[in-house]
Amino acid sequence: MRGVCCLLLLVSCVFAEDVLILKNGGKVTGRVNEKGDFVEVLRDLSSVRFSRDDVLRIEYDSELHPEEMRSDSLDVLQLIGGREFLGRCTIRDNGNNVFIQLDRGTGLGFPRDQITQIIWGRQGSDDERTRVHAGLDELLELYVETAPEERTQTRRELYRLGSFAVPYLESLQVNSEGARKEAINFSLSAIFLNPLISARLRAVMPEFPVFWFDPDPDIQITVLRRASLEDPEGVTPFLSAAVKSFDREPRVKAFAISQLASLGRNQELLEVLDATNDGRMRMAVAVGLGSNGIYAGIPVLIEALKHEELDVRAAAIANLKAWTGEFRNFFPDDTAERRAQGIELWEAWWTEHAQEIIETSAKMVRGHDGVREAEREKAFELSRLANEAWTEFSRLAPDDPGRQFGSDKAEYFFERSLINDPTNIATRLGFAIFHYVVSADTTAALREFNILLKTLPPESNSRERSQVFFHQAQIAMARKNWDMANDLLRSAMAYDRDDIEARTSMGELRVQEAIHRRGLSKETRKLLLAEAVEELSIALDAMIERRSDFSRSSLNLIADESLGSFDKGPLLRNADEVKEGLKAQHGRIHQLMGRALLALNLDVRAREHLQSAYRLIPRSWRSDEEERQLKHLIQGLGGNIEEP
Repeated sequence: MRGVCCLLLLVSCVFAEDVLILKNGGKVTGRVNEKGDFVEVLRDLSSVRFSRDDVLRIEYDSELHPEEMRSDSLDVLQLIGGREFLGRCTIRDNGNNVFIQLDRGTGLGFPRDQITQIIWGRQGSDDERTRVHAGLDELLELYVETAPEERTQTRRELYRLGSFAVPYLESLQVNSEGARKEAINFSLSAIFLNPLISARLRAVMPEFPVFWFDPDPDIQITVLRRASLEDPEGVTPFLSAAVKSFDREPRVKAFAISQLASLGRNQELLEVLDATNDGRMRMAVAVGLGSNGIYAGIPVLIEALKHEELDVRAAAIANLKAWTGEFRNFFPDDTAERRAQGIELWEAWWTEHAQEIIETSAKMVRGHDGVREAEREKAFELSRLANEAWTEFSRLAPDDPGRQFGSDKAEYFFERSLINDPTNIATRLGFAIFHYVVSADTTAALREFNILLKTLPPESNSRERSQVFFHQAQIAMARKNWDMANDLLRSAMAYDRDDIEARTSMGELRVQEAIHRRGLSKETRKLLLAEAVEELSIALDAMIERRSDFSRSSLNLIADESLGSFDKGPLLRNADEVKEGLKAQHGRIHQLMGRALLALNLDVRAREHLQSAYRLIPRSWRSDEEERQLKHLIQGLGGNIEEP
């Protein structure tokens, strides 16, 4: 009988084992010990270690482990991403960090933004759990007693503490009502949202869920604006959710639409356009898509021409004209009968052009992969023809009627090229420059520049972005918007530190500000002129280096011929023209330096730079008025005119 008892004891010892289940489907039996990032399984006299990342779950045997070591007895700390730790939790630093004591004396600490929730075990940290529950009860009472407009701080505390007691909040949810239930619902919604937030957004805006669910529309807009700046990729799902939400105010939805458009999230905008029947929202989405060069929303604007409100009709026709160049005899303030006639013309126009516009829009959404090889080749040829036409009419006299014919031809080729391949960066940039240099249409130019900035792929080089910012700055300078021009030129130089044109323009901007900006003190004007001299000195040194290394410079400029030139258009076709262009650019820098020094009353140095400008700039690059003014300045400073 005694032998039988020993045998039974032996059998029970043999079968008393924990089971470690791996994610790959494997099972390992033995005595399991958890050690930080590893799990150790003891088998007879040997042991095997596994990374926690490879472990699906552990099934403990009750005979091998005391009651307090069972998983339903300990606290469970759940991290974002699904990882869990068993132990006893302690909340520290006012809820900003959690420390968990593991079973073998090991301790780990985690910041609040990495934690999904804590599930308190039966024999876990009883005191800590009681303290958390009591704290939540106090916050819920405070929420009820506080005026709605003053509850933001309480919501923040509920979110911070609530994730440490999700089951408790869920138990309170059943019998709560009014403001108390509202507070509980908010806390649970914010907690469950946290794992869906990108790591970047959690790091820079740890309380994003609090503000996302805040009932104040101004706070919602503020948090979306900041999130768009901090993490454009991570905020996109929330912008889309705001637009599609049933309970967000119209101005929050309108802001979210504008942000999606600004970030170039065209696919999301198209989804909203298909999903909503709200007329105003559809129009906002159509306008947002149009700002990105996607005109699939034209039917929405044509429908808006029928709207009862004058402002809506005016906005619709303004966008239609800007996108298509068409007018169709529609005046938003005309009689209903005459407006109906204009609408019929627009509907007929859309019927004729719908397929082409929809196909081009689809290419813009899909990007480079949406354009067939044959279309790319045709677009390249049309772009070449546009640049050739531009070159030819630029060489004609200002009063030659051939200039207008050539301009029309170049514009037509640019348009057809972009219809075939709307993703071609050089063509769109060239067309944008054409708009403001030749057609003096700065609005159309800015529209094309904005489309470029939103559609430039991440792998695009710095030179391309620098070019866009540089030309946008030229328009801002022409409009005397000094501050915007300054920001744009700094952006251009941030992308391309060697951009001589951008640095020259920065010097020119400082000169223009010092001479023309109103309300500046004498000291401020001198400071601006000193900055101009500094920028132009750097540009002159760089230009001397560029001219001395002509082979490199000519290759760069000829490669950029399709980008155009602010002064002369795409004229740099061969080595001689490259040489002439460099010489003229060098002279322009000297001319600007002369103006800056003259304003500082440094007449001798000013005269030297103006004489250099006269020698370097070819006569064909100067108008008669520029010729007269330059000669007048040099002679007024006692200098001699040296013909080039």
